[in-house]
Amino acid sequence: MKNRIFAAAAMFAAMTAVSCSKVAEVEEKPSYTYRFALVNEVLPAVRSDMTGDHLAFETGDWLGFSLEKDGNIVYTQRTSIQTTEPRPVFGFTTDIQMKAGDRICVVSPRVLPINNGNFNDLREPVNAGPMQSITIPLVQSHKGGKFDGTAMPMVSVPFTFTEDMLVGADNKIQSVKFLNLGALLDFRVFSTTGEYQGETVRDVIFEADKNIVGEFKINVQNVNPDDETTLAIDLASTRAEGDFATPLTNAARTESDAKVGTDKDNSGSVRMVVAPGTYAGKVKVRTDKAYYVFNLSAARTFDRNGIYPLGLDLAKATRVVMEAVDQTQWQCKFVNDDNPAGWRKVGNMIDGKLTTAWIQTYDKPIWDGKTDDLNYGSSCDDFVSMNMEWHRDIPNIVFVFDFKKDVEVGRVGIGKLPENWPYNHDLRSCEFYIGATWSFKSAGTNASYPYWTGGGTLENYNTANDGNDWKLVLTATDIPKENGLFWYDVPETVGKADRTGRYLKIRPTAGYRGNTPCEIAEIYVDGIVTGNTAEVE
Repeated sequence: MKNRIFAAAAMFAAMTAVSCSKVAEVEEKPSYTYRFALVNEVLPAVRSDMTGDHLAFETGDWLGFSLEKDGNIVYTQRTSIQTTEPRPVFGFTTDIQMKAGDRICVVSPRVLPINNGNFNDLREPVNAGPMQSITIPLVQSHKGGKFDGTAMPMVSVPFTFTEDMLVGADNKIQSVKFLNLGALLDFRVFSTTGEYQGETVRDVIFEADKNIVGEFKINVQNVNPDDETTLAIDLASTRAEGDFATPLTNAARTESDAKVGTDKDNSGSVRMVVAPGTYAGKVKVRTDKAYYVFNLSAARTFDRNGIYPLGLDLAKATRVVMEAVDQTQWQCKFVNDDNPAGWRKVGNMIDGKLTTAWIQTYDKPIWDGKTDDLNYGSSCDDFVSMNMEWHRDIPNIVFVFDFKKDVEVGRVGIGKLPENWPYNHDLRSCEFYIGATWSFKSAGTNASYPYWTGGGTLENYNTANDGNDWKLVLTATDIPKENGLFWYDVPETVGKADRTGRYLKIRPTAGYRGNTPCEIAEIYVDGIVTGNTAEVE
């Protein structure tokens, strides 16, 4: 079943020329202010998570606009919704005077502009060109019965100024239509037996067989509502490149607080925006009690501008009960890049706080690979660390933690610092290994520290492999370059024996800014307690 949805915007152009005057013989630049009112068209058959009958804008939502003069984009910037009453309004001031025939193109949501890596500089280059970036977020939100509509990428039909809009006091309200570029999946979470009804949904994850979310580009000048090819999202060919681009991924997650209902029509609704396309894959539901897995084995097609109700009957799903592995019991056994006395120490990775972090050492010379830099002065015989006169670059950084018990690892959570640390979101990919036993072999020997045995190699200081049998259980790739907590499931192809062990080895393999710097605010592990997959309805 598919209900078509539409979003539109109405604009009134306004303008105003600012008079010129001289101050100290210097002529002020003229400035022109343009304001627009947005009005959404009716969305039929929407549920209570919408505001009224449309995807609602909120004050502060970011929009991007481009000014087109004589067929060329001459200015690109972002602005925000200034008020929503009685309808959403945004505006901007520029020294560019629009004339009849000039156009404005708008996108929503606007990707945060970056200028030379400076997050505090929101300017963008003049002549930014027609290809503008839009993001379908990797992590979305549907809480308190309200879906975050900014997850839906939208683009306007180019709005053309006419002479009567630019002069005189009686400016007419002009309509400019916003078009939805994504498909809206509406996961209905319920249980046909009373056993799971009333559980609270924490999140829903869709793992598709191809990329479904991320940052892409669209030609804002060519948008034509009568030509669907101008609205198509081809993530592979239109992806936004660069260190700061939100990566493309085949997995999206919507955070939720919905309650598990009794049937498909009386259910907890969890919505998710994806790129239009045909997908197979898996849907996973995490509640406050368990983890449920569904197959989307028969490929489904999701068109642009459509709503798709998808039933998830927990009574028919594979039910996996996981529980958090208590971080207070973990012990770090090995680290080769640490600042133990500082605010960026390895212990911050397991303190339960997303406001503290281990941060890679970057103010010391890089290890030369020839020197025995083992810290023989460690105060703890079973904690192995390197001499802090050096630092290591990715991918030669390794951590080993002891759970103090055997754990069948089900998934790993990677935490990143809050938004006010924008430069510390650089971990891009990371490997996780499980081992049943742990030992460390140094390249030398020291009788004072019998826990460390000789016979190892200098390379072992980068790998912690000598004498150990690590099993690779998970590779997390394209970890979002943003704040938050991101979960990664151990693939089902990894058997119980290979995913079970007492020791966890963590190896960062790539960063968004090269091999340094990098940070990890938190590492969480959920262990499988019990496990029995159903089809999505």
